[in-house]
Formats: sequence, structure tokens, C-alpha cells
Amino acid sequence: SMVSASSALGREVVVDETRRFHVAQGQRAQGHLGRLPELHFGTMSSSDVVVGVVSRDHSLEQPANVLGMSDLFHSQLEHQGGRWFLRSEAKHLEPRPCGWVNVPMVKGYPLVALRDPRGRQVYGLIDTGAPTSFAVSPAPRGAYRVQGEGGATALRIPVSRTIGWRGLNLDGHMVSVLIGMDALAARDGRFTFNQAVWSMAPE
Repeated sequence: SMVSASSALGREVVVDETRRFHVAQGQRAQGHLGRLPELHFGTMSSSDVVVGVVSRDHSLEQPANVLGMSDLFHSQLEHQGGRWFLRSEAKHLEPRPCGWVNVPMVKGYPLVALRDPRGRQVYGLIDTGAPTSFAVSPAPRGAYRVQGEGGATALRIPVSRTIGWRGLNLDGHMVSVLIGMDALAARDGRFTFNQAVWSMAPE
């Protein structure tokens, strides 16, 4: 997670000037590490949250206040009827409801297997910070298919834009697509990250 030093939240961080961080891939950033004594997100809260503090200002075009996946990994995210719900681990619903299509994630990461426009298996990163889906250079633009259990297509993701984050990978899994909110909201579904399951409601 990162916060802008100039934001209201950033002014609450206890910064450790001896500890620096550097993000080398994707949205590059650097600064000092610190701790937020308390973080409240809706009805959920956490204490002593480790954050990276960056000097740039926050904006929707260049976000600096970013709640990272490590702080949300035990939560459950659901899209239902045009609305989003985020549940703490204690409030999880069934990750694999009967009759839903299950898409396995890479254990420990918000990654899913896709088929690219040429039919090759690649990986897509579930990116709730991206309003639209992007191909990661040099991956091609076109239609990507999310693979459900058994290999059937669970969702088609049209990708018409490219982002130049060449070499983006998580633990050796090269990322070809950032799966943005346009695709994540295209079908009702439930994301249970710590159980590595993305379940989609029947169409």
C-alpha cells in the first residue's frame, strides 16, 4: 500500500527515514516506508499498516494513495447487480456457489490463466485500480478469454489499449493483461483471493 505524503492520510504515517522502498515494475515509485497507526475502510479496520510514502501528489490520473492487495488479500470482493461489496474474512460468503463458473487463480496472487488472441495461454492480473483492461507490452491487443475449470471460456475480455510495463511478472508469471474494472463488472461474480477462486454467477 502507498500514500502521498501531502495527503491527509499521509500526514498520519509514522515514517521510518532509515527504510526506503522501490517499485521497479508497473507504476514505478520510490520513497520511505512507514506505519499507519490505524486504517479504516468502510466497516473494516486494521492497525500498524505498513505503507510506502511517496512525495508526489495523488490524483485519479496518477494515483498515489493505493490500498495494496496484501492488505486486502483475506477479504472477499463481489460484484452483484451493478454494485460492489467488500467483505472481511469473517463475513465471507461461499467462495464456490453451486451452479457458478469457477475460475482458479494462481495461489497467493490475483492472477488467472487466459488465452490470448492467438490461442496461447498467458496470465492476467486482476487490477481493481484500472478502469479499463490493458495489454502489457509486447502482448497483442484483441480478445482474451478467461478460462474456467476444465478450460471452457468463462469471460471474453476485449483489449484495445496497451500499457508499456514490459517485463511485468509476479513470482515468475509474466503478466500479459491488466484485467480492469470494465471486465470485472461485465458479469456478476465473487473474488475470494485467499482461496484462489473467482466465481461467476450463471448468465
